[in-house]
Amino acid sequence: MKKELSPKSLKLAIFDWSGTISDDRQIVYEVNNNIRKRVGIPIVPFEEWLPTTMVNLVEFLQSEGLDYPEEEIKELYEKELAFAKKRGLLPRVYPDAIETFKYLVGQGFKITVLSAHPTTHLRSEAKIYGLASFISLFVGNSTNKSKDLKIMTQRLGVTTGKEAIFGGDTIFDIRAAKENGVLSAAFCSGYHTRERLAAENPDLIFNQLADMRSWLEVRNL
Repeated sequence: MKKELSPKSLKLAIFDWSGTISDDRQIVYEVNNNIRKRVGIPIVPFEEWLPTTMVNLVEFLQSEGLDYPEEEIKELYEKELAFAKKRGLLPRVYPDAIETFKYLVGQGFKITVLSAHPTTHLRSEAKIYGLASFISLFVGNSTNKSKDLKIMTQRLGVTTGKEAIFGGDTIFDIRAAKENGVLSAAFCSGYHTRERLAAENPDLIFNQLADMRSWLEVRNL
């Protein structure tokens, strides 16, 4: 049964970060290439890499039959990411993020972030983007978004799926939302294509963050 798509009961907006709030596709591609070189996996063109992205690098290496300790890969990824930023390869915040977050907070929403992106980078990027003051909780380094989403909603006192919405730009975000019974919102501005996102039957599909505000404004009339 399709859940009622009404924002009246929503109080928690959970967002993925990479590809949803921050356009970091180019820097993540470069970091992945550097690690591919280290472990002996061939580099692929950006256009070929983008649609095949997984939850995180740990999952990708496992899919390639490489059994590296999870914490070791996380540490290597974070170091390579920091090095790329020092070289001037920086992610960009989507231009409608601040106004969208301002609107959500003004409507009484609590905003949180759930991402595979390293927590230290989440916090520093949010500060640079001017978004840190709107976000009440960061959960980074996630390797199991469904599990972490359940923990997050329980921690924040969400008692029904109608109270929370989880928005992201990959099929994994949609699946995590569905597995936890919360409203799923797909954003077509990031890693996975609209066609691939639509195939997961999300509750909502938005081209960009500002579309979420428009949906809320209309539904609140």
